Amino acid sequence: MNLGLRMGRGRYACFLHHDDVWFPGRLDAARVALGRDPETVLFINSSWFIDASGARLNRWHCPLPEGRSPTPAFVVERLLVQNFIAVPAPIFRRDVALQVGGLDETNWHSADWDFWLKMASSGPTTYLNRPLTGYRVHPVTATWRGTGRAADYRWQMDRVLDEHIAAWESRGPIRPSVRRVARFSVEANLCLASCAHGHARGWPALMPHFLALGPRGWRRYFRDSRIVERVAARLRAGVLRWA
Repeated sequence: MNLGLRMGRGRYACFLHHDDVWFPGRLDAARVALGRDPETVLFINSSWFIDASGARLNRWHCPLPEGRSPTPAFVVERLLVQNFIAVPAPIFRRDVALQVGGLDETNWHSADWDFWLKMASSGPTTYLNRPLTGYRVHPVTATWRGTGRAADYRWQMDRVLDEHIAAWESRGPIRPSVRRVARFSVEANLCLASCAHGHARGWPALMPHFLALGPRGWRRYFRDSRIVERVAARLRAGVLRWA
């Protein structure tokens, strides 16, 4: 990916893994949106979760207003809670991607989350709530298999979170509620990874932390994590197991 960014010549770039898809009309829609707001650094559309055969499982939305988001901080605060961006969904400024250093090649699981946070911090984000891309859910992806290494998985998520919270606190304080919900989301992701590998453990210890978030924290978590959409797609695809 980084080599492609360096070798590219266009103003914009995108990532499309071999198992994900663009749907008809995606490029035209992006061209219109970027032509309307050429200062956009990060353009995102909503996506479909699809299974191994390409069947649509359910929608994957971003918790953003349609059109340009109010500020970079607005996007970053929500993105700190969870990476809600499907890899094939963004189109982004290639020069800005190079300026922020591209993807972290030492991070096998959360490099895209780190990259979207860096891009969203760098300028305007525009969101189109049309499902123009497909993110494939199946149990043999390299990143999904890697979630079985729990200690490494936690370290990578904590590292991204710590670095970006510190970066934003140098500009101004991160709201404590955002920090609490983001930390909880890491723990919830670890529990989900455990379920994906056939070990439904950790949930009883997680519940007191969930209850401590309170109504506002619950709302933020469910809105920004897209947990219902993510879990529903993986259950339908047979990726999550509760045994």
